[in-house]
Amino acid sequence: MTDRVLRAFDALAGGGVTRQELDRGGRKLRWIEGGSGTPVVLEAGAMSPVAGFAAVFQGLVRDHRVIAYDRAGYGMSDPAPLTLDLQVGDLVAVLEEVGPAAVVGHSWGGPRSSRRWCSRCRVRWPPKVVGGIRWCRIRGTICTSTGPTW
Repeated sequence: MTDRVLRAFDALAGGGVTRQELDRGGRKLRWIEGGSGTPVVLEAGAMSPVAGFAAVFQGLVRDHRVIAYDRAGYGMSDPAPLTLDLQVGDLVAVLEEVGPAAVVGHSWGGPRSSRRWCSRCRVRWPPKVVGGIRWCRIRGTICTSTGPTW
Protein backbone atom coordinates (compact mmCIF):
# COMPACT_ATOMS: atom_id res chain seq x y z
CA MET A 1 0.00 0.00 0.00
CA THR A 2 1.30 3.44 -0.90
CA ASP A 3 1.25 5.92 1.99
CA ARG A 4 0.43 9.15 0.16
CA VAL A 5 -0.16 11.05 3.39
CA LEU A 6 3.31 10.17 4.67
CA ARG A 7 4.89 11.24 1.38
CA ALA A 8 2.96 14.53 1.41
CA PHE A 9 3.88 15.33 5.03
CA ASP A 10 7.50 14.41 4.33
CA ALA A 11 7.55 16.86 1.41
CA LEU A 12 5.96 19.60 3.53
CA ALA A 13 8.55 19.10 6.27
CA GLY A 14 11.51 18.90 3.93
CA GLY A 15 12.20 15.25 4.83
CA GLY A 16 12.65 13.16 7.94
CA VAL A 17 8.96 12.32 8.52
CA THR A 18 8.20 8.74 9.54
CA ARG A 19 5.15 6.55 10.12
CA GLN A 20 4.98 5.04 13.62
CA GLU A 21 2.55 2.65 15.23
CA LEU A 22 1.49 1.37 18.62
CA ASP A 23 -0.21 -1.95 19.38
CA ARG A 24 -3.38 -1.46 21.43
CA GLY A 25 -4.35 -5.03 22.23
CA GLY A 26 -4.28 -6.37 18.69
CA ARG A 27 -5.22 -3.17 16.87
CA LYS A 28 -2.77 -0.59 15.63
CA LEU A 29 -2.78 3.15 16.23
CA ARG A 30 -0.66 4.87 13.62
CA TRP A 31 0.80 8.32 13.37
CA ILE A 32 3.10 10.52 11.36
CA GLU A 33 6.05 12.00 13.22
CA GLY A 34 8.67 14.55 12.30
CA GLY A 35 10.92 17.25 13.68
CA SER A 36 12.68 17.59 16.99
CA GLY A 37 12.27 19.67 20.09
CA THR A 38 9.28 19.99 22.39
CA PRO A 39 6.76 17.26 21.48
CA VAL A 40 3.33 18.31 20.23
CA VAL A 41 0.57 15.72 19.71
CA LEU A 42 -2.09 16.67 17.15
CA GLU A 43 -5.53 15.23 18.03
CA ALA A 44 -7.87 15.25 15.01
CA GLY A 45 -11.59 15.85 15.07
CA ALA A 46 -14.37 13.33 14.48
CA MET A 47 -14.12 11.47 11.18
CA SER A 48 -10.85 13.28 10.45
CA PRO A 49 -7.55 11.64 9.57
CA VAL A 50 -4.23 13.38 10.23
CA ALA A 51 -4.18 14.69 6.65
CA GLY A 52 -6.31 17.61 7.87
CA PHE A 53 -3.41 18.79 10.01
CA ALA A 54 -0.99 19.23 7.08
CA ALA A 55 -0.61 23.01 7.39
CA VAL A 56 -0.34 22.86 11.20
CA PHE A 57 2.24 20.06 10.94
CA GLN A 58 4.26 22.07 8.43
CA GLY A 59 4.21 25.13 10.68
CA LEU A 60 5.27 23.27 13.82
CA VAL A 61 7.76 20.69 12.52
CA ARG A 62 10.61 23.19 12.17
CA ASP A 63 10.79 23.77 15.93
CA HIS A 64 8.98 20.80 17.51
CA ARG A 65 8.69 17.05 17.44
CA VAL A 66 5.20 16.73 15.95
CA ILE A 67 3.08 13.61 16.33
CA ALA A 68 -0.09 13.62 14.20
CA TYR A 69 -2.03 10.45 14.94
CA ASP A 70 -5.04 8.85 13.32
CA ARG A 71 -7.62 8.00 15.95
CA ALA A 72 -9.07 4.47 15.91
CA GLY A 73 -10.97 3.83 12.70
CA TYR A 74 -9.60 6.81 10.76
CA GLY A 75 -6.77 7.17 8.29
CA MET A 76 -4.21 4.40 8.81
CA SER A 77 -5.30 3.31 12.32
CA ASP A 78 -7.29 0.11 12.81
CA PRO A 79 -11.01 0.39 13.65
CA ALA A 80 -12.41 0.14 17.18
CA PRO A 81 -15.71 0.98 18.89
CA LEU A 82 -16.20 4.74 19.15
CA THR A 83 -16.37 5.31 22.88
CA LEU A 84 -14.97 8.27 24.75
CA ASP A 85 -13.12 6.01 27.21
CA LEU A 86 -11.42 4.12 24.38
CA GLN A 87 -10.44 7.33 22.58
CA VAL A 88 -9.07 8.96 25.74
CA GLY A 89 -7.22 5.71 26.50
CA ASP A 90 -5.71 5.78 23.00
CA LEU A 91 -4.56 9.37 23.43
CA VAL A 92 -2.99 8.52 26.78
CA ALA A 93 -1.28 5.48 25.20
CA VAL A 94 0.19 7.74 22.50
CA LEU A 95 1.39 10.15 25.20
CA GLU A 96 2.96 7.28 27.13
CA GLU A 97 4.75 6.19 23.95
CA VAL A 98 6.04 9.60 22.84
CA GLY A 99 6.65 11.16 26.26
CA PRO A 100 5.37 14.41 27.78
CA ALA A 101 3.78 16.61 25.12
CA ALA A 102 1.54 19.55 24.46
CA VAL A 103 -1.76 18.34 22.99
CA VAL A 104 -3.52 20.26 20.20
CA GLY A 105 -7.12 19.17 19.69
CA HIS A 106 -9.35 20.07 16.78
CA SER A 107 -13.16 19.84 16.81
CA TRP A 108 -14.00 16.53 18.61
CA GLY A 109 -10.33 16.29 19.58
CA GLY A 110 -10.72 19.68 21.28
CA PRO A 111 -12.69 18.61 24.36
CA ARG A 112 -10.02 16.06 25.15
CA SER A 113 -7.30 18.70 24.98
CA SER A 114 -9.31 21.31 26.90
CA ARG A 115 -8.28 22.59 30.30
CA ARG A 116 -10.72 20.29 32.11
CA TRP A 117 -9.52 17.16 30.32
CA CYS A 118 -5.85 18.10 30.58
CA SER A 119 -6.28 18.86 34.27
CA ARG A 120 -7.82 15.41 34.86
CA CYS A 121 -5.11 13.83 32.73
CA ARG A 122 -2.40 15.62 34.70
CA VAL A 123 -3.84 14.28 37.98
CA ARG A 124 -3.86 10.72 36.66
CA TRP A 125 -0.79 10.92 34.40
CA PRO A 126 1.12 14.00 35.67
CA PRO A 127 4.20 13.74 33.49
CA LYS A 128 2.35 13.16 30.21
CA VAL A 129 0.62 16.47 29.38
CA VAL A 130 2.55 19.73 29.51
CA GLY A 131 -0.13 21.92 27.92
CA GLY A 132 -3.07 21.92 25.58
CA ILE A 133 -4.85 23.93 22.91
CA ARG A 134 -8.42 23.48 21.71
CA TRP A 135 -8.97 24.77 18.18
CA CYS A 136 -12.44 25.39 16.72
CA ARG A 137 -12.48 24.97 12.97
CA ILE A 138 -15.91 26.58 12.67
CA ARG A 139 -14.68 29.82 14.18
CA GLY A 140 -11.23 29.44 12.69
CA THR A 141 -9.67 30.57 15.93
CA ILE A 142 -8.23 29.12 19.08
CA CYS A 143 -11.08 28.74 21.58
CA THR A 144 -9.14 27.80 24.66
CA SER A 145 -5.49 27.44 25.43
CA THR A 146 -3.83 26.12 28.51
CA GLY A 147 -0.22 26.20 29.47
CA PRO A 148 2.21 24.25 31.56
CA THR A 149 1.56 26.35 34.68
CA TRP A 150 -1.98 25.16 35.50
